[in-house]
Amino acid sequence: MFGEAGAGVDFMKNMFAAILLAAAVISVPAGFDVEAANCSISRAEARKLMSQQGLISAAAAARIAAQTTSGRVINARLCQSGGQYYYNVNVTQSSGGGNRLRSLRIDARNGAVY
Repeated sequence: MFGEAGAGVDFMKNMFAAILLAAAVISVPAGFDVEAANCSISRAEARKLMSQQGLISAAAAARIAAQTTSGRVINARLCQSGGQYYYNVNVTQSSGGGNRLRSLRIDARNGAVY
């Protein structure tokens, strides 16, 4: 099938690398620094940050996401990236007879959607 025995292996390696790169580009929103994001903030730490930093609650972020999308909120998680706090909110929306999962970022200081 391939001219050399190793050519098939090289082709598969290149194809696998291309697929991984395409998946990474498709799944990460523009301007989002995956390496710097910390979305493992505990609920106790989130409560402390809300009090100290004046952040909105996860419930408030969920309401904003639901109103923005007319969808049903699955979860809201407080994240931090580059000194900025935001909620990553997952919402399901009805779409063409099925459900579509959408992820929104809600600014934890002012409730802006981006």
